[in-house]
Amino acid sequence: MDKIPKPSAIIEKQWKVIDKLKSAMFKQNTVNSKLQAQLAKHRWIPVEEGLPEERQDTVPYRSKQVFVTDGQSARSAFWKTRRMEWVYWGDGFGVITHWKPIILSERE
Repeated sequence: MDKIPKPSAIIEKQWKVIDKLKSAMFKQNTVNSKLQAQLAKHRWIPVEEGLPEERQDTVPYRSKQVFVTDGQSARSAFWKTRRMEWVYWGDGFGVITHWKPIILSERE
């Protein structure tokens, strides 16, 4: 005849499983938070929400290079803060609706 475990032993095993699940959920939430931060950094920003800031290092009255889109295609450009205009190379580009910073991968 099989030995029937005591109720306290069953409850103890259940608590261990619950603790492991809590730990796994905490780790997943940490990963999710890091991913959300990365997504926020790389999102397309509507021009109505804001424009790139002026460079403070070398070139006055313009932003750093950014990606811009007209909803059909994308290219790199910069924002001229004094003239209030986008500067990019090439023709056939529509009205710029969104932009995002160019973020290079981090190297260790």
